[in-house]
Amino acid sequence: MLPRRLGRAALLLALLAACLAPARVVADGFTLSTKTSDIPERGEVTLTVLRTGQHTLTFLAPAGWRSQVNAAAGTITWTSTDDTSQLRLKINLSGSGQPTSLRPEDLRQVVLQELPAAKITEEFTCHTGSGSGPAFDLERVVDGKFFISSRVAYVPFAGGRAEIHFSSPTDQFSQRLVELTGFLNSIQMGGATP
Repeated sequence: MLPRRLGRAALLLALLAACLAPARVVADGFTLSTKTSDIPERGEVTLTVLRTGQHTLTFLAPAGWRSQVNAAAGTITWTSTDDTSQLRLKINLSGSGQPTSLRPEDLRQVVLQELPAAKITEEFTCHTGSGSGPAFDLERVVDGKFFISSRVAYVPFAGGRAEIHFSSPTDQFSQRLVELTGFLNSIQMGGATP
């Protein structure tokens, strides 16, 4: 058996290699790849490209955060290096080819079902590099002592919606929003490319 530290390092290297592989199938019809792009304010960056049969989603993942792909759930989850914050992207395809209706009153119930102990503290429109949608800030107490803040945003696109869920300890939330904002601003959604 490998020592815990060595085992964890090997796991991290495997995850990194998997996320940076030129292309791989994530789930039936989902492919992840990377490409480089020059952003004037940042220089050359590596973007993640998620392709479905009819859609392409490009974004800048949080730098240095570990990623985990759950093909069955259609999610990519990133965890901060200190294991305190998490960002999850979920793509829901409706198959209709039409933009998904995102009514805040319906989504409010979805958010509270996902985080039943949470209290919604604010509702607003969240903007991304490719569109806008309803968002909710929430607060909850975990295990009776850990104060956690979350932001859940929904962004429609033709034939589905992107769900973005970000959570962090309440005392770190405002500082960690930098990573979330960079991610949101980088999102570009479009039709499939050959």
